[in-house]
Amino acid sequence: MSRKILPLALAAALLPGLAAADDVTIYRVKNADGTYSYTQVPTQGAEVRNLDSRDPDLPPPAETPKTPEQQTCDQARANLQMLDSEEPVGVDKDGDGIAEAPMSAEERAAQRALAKSQVDVYCQPASGG
Repeated sequence: MSRKILPLALAAALLPGLAAADDVTIYRVKNADGTYSYTQVPTQGAEVRNLDSRDPDLPPPAETPKTPEQQTCDQARANLQMLDSEEPVGVDKDGDGIAEAPMSAEERAAQRALAKSQVDVYCQPASGG
């Protein structure tokens, strides 16, 4: 095998392992014949290279999509938080998406009780098994 191909072959062999790691320390050692070897084993007199295999141009990993149950729980908690706040809450009486009137104290209490029961039902902690 040609001396120029050996480092390339070694680098190609290391790449799959590098792809799985975020930060890797590589040691570059100059051999007696002037060629270089690369290793992950600390070696005396080696040049240390810390590699970050993450591509800076890639976007951060996407969050795992929420399950319908998680989405329902999140909505129930948001409703409860809104009803617990001091902010006025409007009521859409005709279904057009526009609040026609502020919610009365009685309506707010009833909606808060409903939201609390939804949180209790949909936001159950994962059972340990």
